[in-house]
Amino acid sequence: MLRSRFLAAAFLACVLAVTAVVLPSRVSAGDWTVDGNVVTFADQVGFSPDGTAFSGTVALRMETMVVSGQTKILTTIISIIPEPGFTYVVKKSGGYNGTVEIVFTSATQASKFSFLYKPGLTKIDYGVLRSR
Repeated sequence: MLRSRFLAAAFLACVLAVTAVVLPSRVSAGDWTVDGNVVTFADQVGFSPDGTAFSGTVALRMETMVVSGQTKILTTIISIIPEPGFTYVVKKSGGYNGTVEIVFTSATQASKFSFLYKPGLTKIDYGVLRSR
């Protein structure tokens, strides 16, 4: 148990260090929290190219677990809140070392959010809000 908590904290420290360097400044407003072996993430996604509009807000929960002697991260969706006029479809819902993929659409625009958080790798594609 203590080992998995240490791994979760060390992994998040690496993720936050990489995130601060690689991602644009609007991403730094994302909410990352650690509680033992559970990490939560919440942020606005699907921004317009000028950064003035977005598609919705997504919150995810990642729990570090040891399954058959291997460290895995169970990713689950906590909430999805689309902006007014938008709807969403969950294409991939996470799971053990799995990707979350959500497509937001309105009458005139669309964006796709993708999130993968697993040992040694974190990929976040906030999606670009484009005209349809």
